Amino acid sequence: MSTQRTLRTRLCHICCFFVALSIGSDALSQAGVGHSPPPGGADGLDLGGLILRLIPKPTVTSPSPASPVISTDSRDDPTVDQLLEGGPIFPLERTPDQFAVIGLLQSGWPLVLDYRAAPGSCTQLKVVVGGQSSTSVVIDPDGRDGRHVQKLVFPADPSVEKPLPARFVIWSQSPATVCTPGAPPGKPSPLEVYGIGAGPRAVGSVAVDELQFRPALTHVQTGRVTYAFVTKYLFNRAVVDFLRYEQGSSPGLIRSVPVMSVSAAPLRADGHQSGIWDGRDAGHRPSIGIHVMQVRAWYTGDNDHSWAGGISDETVNIVQP
Repeated sequence: MSTQRTLRTRLCHICCFFVALSIGSDALSQAGVGHSPPPGGADGLDLGGLILRLIPKPTVTSPSPASPVISTDSRDDPTVDQLLEGGPIFPLERTPDQFAVIGLLQSGWPLVLDYRAAPGSCTQLKVVVGGQSSTSVVIDPDGRDGRHVQKLVFPADPSVEKPLPARFVIWSQSPATVCTPGAPPGKPSPLEVYGIGAGPRAVGSVAVDELQFRPALTHVQTGRVTYAFVTKYLFNRAVVDFLRYEQGSSPGLIRSVPVMSVSAAPLRADGHQSGIWDGRDAGHRPSIGIHVMQVRAWYTGDNDHSWAGGISDETVNIVQP
């Protein structure tokens, strides 16, 4: 099967998935599923690993993001080999209402998201493969669940045996009624994504979790920033990235400037990983400003190319004395 035909076949199956998922989400919403507080309070992460079964239904129309889509329609995606070598690619610049990540996608894989949308908003997901975009699907119709983990499953297709690079794009708009067919365009609504993962090792929950990044404020001379995270499954590749927030290339954009990356492999078998960062870049220069930590983990086995990533909800501000 040619690459172009494979991409067309892949996109067809992704679209079928989103059609079924859209109807399934509506049915669950009408039944009252997903609107009770998650265990552990408003910030609890476990909603029971929601799995939507796939039944072909008519196409559901959904609007596009209210702000310009950032880096989702380019055909210059990395190759499979590049993603296996360097891991999933998280955005370095984005609008507050969007999040896009590039990773591998394969038939039958689950996709797990840990995110928070604002109350009164509508959050959607689409996948871009080979420059072609799938139909978008509503994954959170009103933002009432707060921060939560959601699991989606792509349909299995024996004819598509190999993984392909894909862009996973999530965005949020308000009011929530904007996702109703025929509704007028909405406005950008804040969206925070804390974790995402796909593949067999994303079966139960987000595979990189419980990120800690402290203290909230430190001086250059102190040079002691502690970080920790938990991996639910063993990966043979993992990297911890320290990023500094800066003004984006245009108003309204958030830019994360890479400061330092540290290999976290091999990972501990008990899942608890930790370390210390001195607050400096690779040239040993102090990095002044507000920083965030992200963890990217992936597996390069013959039959398993799972990947996962987490972003800390804690920031560290490094200041001059």
